[in-house]
Formats: sequence, structure tokens, C-alpha cells
Amino acid sequence: MAGWKRGALGILILFAFTQATGVLFQSFVFEVERGSTEHFIKEESRSLSPYRGNWIPLLILPSAFLVVVNIYLLLFRSRLLVRLLKYLVYGMAILSLVVVTQILGAVLLAILITMGLSVPVAPFEYALLIASLFLPPALLVAGRYVVLVKNALGISLCALVGTSVAGYFSSATILALLGVLSLFDYYFVVRSRKIVRIAEAMEAHQIPFALSVRYTEPEPRPMEMEAQLGFGDLILATGLAVALYIDRDAGSALLAISATTTALGLFLALAHRGGDVKPYPAMPAIFLGGLVGYLGGILLAIR
Repeated sequence: MAGWKRGALGILILFAFTQATGVLFQSFVFEVERGSTEHFIKEESRSLSPYRGNWIPLLILPSAFLVVVNIYLLLFRSRLLVRLLKYLVYGMAILSLVVVTQILGAVLLAILITMGLSVPVAPFEYALLIASLFLPPALLVAGRYVVLVKNALGISLCALVGTSVAGYFSSATILALLGVLSLFDYYFVVRSRKIVRIAEAMEAHQIPFALSVRYTEPEPRPMEMEAQLGFGDLILATGLAVALYIDRDAGSALLAISATTTALGLFLALAHRGGDVKPYPAMPAIFLGGLVGYLGGILLAIR
């Protein structure tokens, strides 16, 4: 398998896993609420905003996107603000990893108990809590498994933020936002290259901004390369999958995950034709995949 194909495959696996983690987290929230209320109705869950069907965000968020892009460019002129941003991102990511680890641990415990194994629950949960809270910073400071740790933090952060997005916006609104922001993504990556400059600045200051997979490109001479996918793409894709799980069912969420992953894979294949490794906007491909998944869910419901 060619080097870039390994990088692309790694990105696709991380992309699908992030969305699946978001859906798993939302299902866990629903189970908790189901257990705490005598008459549970998913659409009226306390974890969801009563304004999920409102289309006003579609008018506000694209403008906010423009403002945020320019604010980021100004922010990197101040060392103090850059340092605060770095601590904020790492803090949120570590807390997200703690939450995701606890949920995955609860699922593992349930499986072990179902298999008839006796597991001390409290020590197991405390061990996971301590490991997820202190191990990532220790590994980063020591410079060990840096890419693995950053990917774990990025997956956790994007899964939880994406789930929060789905709690505030319906699947139709998120899909429409993906469509509008895809145009902005293309312009700011390919034309003005502002997003590229932001990514380069964040990488220079070691601020997490993307999932990454390293690979070796053998031709024309062996060279270490890195495939990346930004957090913004991951958050909206995860938000769409989780919103479809909320609005419809797990099958619709799985269909969206499959469609967006397939579309992203086709995009990566086209982007690397002829050995081209320039930055490209991934959001248009994710939007097209999300649209296929969204419409496919409607067709399945009709049948």
C-alpha cells in the first residue's frame, strides 16, 4: 500500500471512530435520563435544547465563522493570548478524555459482567480516572507517544463538542450549516489561505487543531509526511451523526457515518492524484456525504 494510502486510511478510521464515540456518548446520556425518569421521551430529553429546530443559527453562525477566523489571526500576535489558548484547548481536551474514558470503561464493565466475570467496579473506575487525567500530560511532557496522545485528546474533544452541537441544532440545521460553511472552507483554504495560516501558527505553538497520521512517502525519495483532518470538520460531522441519532435512530446515524467516511475517502484519493499534497478543504466532501446519508435515512424511513 502506497504511503499516502496508509495516511488516508488512518484518517478515515479516526474520523469514523470520532463520530461513533459521539453517538455512544449521546446514547449513554439517554440511558442515564431514562433511568432517572419514570416516563422517558427522547425528543423531550433534558440534554436537548428546546430550540433545536430553529433556523436562526443558519443566519448567525456563518457570520460568526468569518469573525472567528480573523480574530484567530490577530490572536497569534500576542504571546500571552496564544499561551492562554493553548492551556484552554489542552484543558478542555483532557477533561473530554476523562469523560469519554469513563463511558468506554462503563461499556467494558457491562461486557465483562455480562460474561460472568467479577470486576471490582470502584477501583476500576478510579484507575481509569487517574490514568486519563494524569497520563496524557505526563506523556506529552516526556515527549513519548505524542501523536497518539494528541489524537486521543482530539477525538475526545471533537466527540463531546459534536454531541453538544447536536443537542442545540437539529440534523437538518447542521446539514445546512455544513453546506454553507463548505463554501467558506473552500475560500479560506484555497483562495485566501487564512485557515492554512491559522493551522501553521497553531502547529508552530503546539496547539492541537487536527487529527494526524504520519506515513512515509517512498517516491521519489523516502520522506516523512503527515495526513491531517481539522477539528472543525470532525465536530460538524460528529454533530450531524449524533443529531440523526437523536432525530431518527441509530441506523440513520450509522448511515451518515458510512456516507461521510466514504465521501472523505474519495476526496482524499482525488486530492492525492499525481502526488499532490497541498492543503485542501475537506468540509465540502463531508457535506456531500452527509447529504447522501441524510436523504438515505429519509428513503429508509419511507420504506
